[in-house]
Amino acid sequence: MTAEQRKVAEAKRALRAEKKAAKEAEAAKKAAAQYEPSEAQKLLAKKKFLRELALYFKAVQLNKAEYKPAILESMKKELTVEDFPQLREEYVDLIRTAFFFRTPVYTHPVKTEAANFLDKVMNKYQEAEWGLILGMLTEGYVSKTLAGILVKHSELIIKTGLGEFVARFISDIKERNGNLEEDGSVSPFTPTQKKRIEELYAIYCEVEK
Repeated sequence: MTAEQRKVAEAKRALRAEKKAAKEAEAAKKAAAQYEPSEAQKLLAKKKFLRELALYFKAVQLNKAEYKPAILESMKKELTVEDFPQLREEYVDLIRTAFFFRTPVYTHPVKTEAANFLDKVMNKYQEAEWGLILGMLTEGYVSKTLAGILVKHSELIIKTGLGEFVARFISDIKERNGNLEEDGSVSPFTPTQKKRIEELYAIYCEVEK
């Protein structure tokens, strides 16, 4: 075999090897696709996770389960602004549940994470979740976290027509001159809480007059 013939033979072998590798790669890709969940399946799995997470937080609040800090990391990974429209019901329930954590000294990390996510959602979609916000206000208590959302997004909330309803709740809380506790009793405002209500009253109630 001449040098030229060897050269041609090597080129043919290289071409056959390249085609074989491409064929095997395509076969591997197809095989992997069979085990890769579809977008619909991923959405259903996430919906299930969000529901179970909300139920878990409710159980913790009722002292029927122990809070495990590791769950916070899972929560952070799953909260995605982009799929909020598809999973609105599950997200709203989870956020509402997270806001029900009432800790006397510090803000519960789950509540903080939920508030950060709600802030991102309102920034992106420029919508105010009426049921969610009103539901949290009917607790008769405005936490630092909720107040932060009401202050930061006041223009959006008022623009969407929700401001009038927020004003009613804030007026009731101010007139009560205290926080409505879970057992139905009223506890006096701390100086910080009083300042918080006064700020919200100025934003929502003064403009409604």
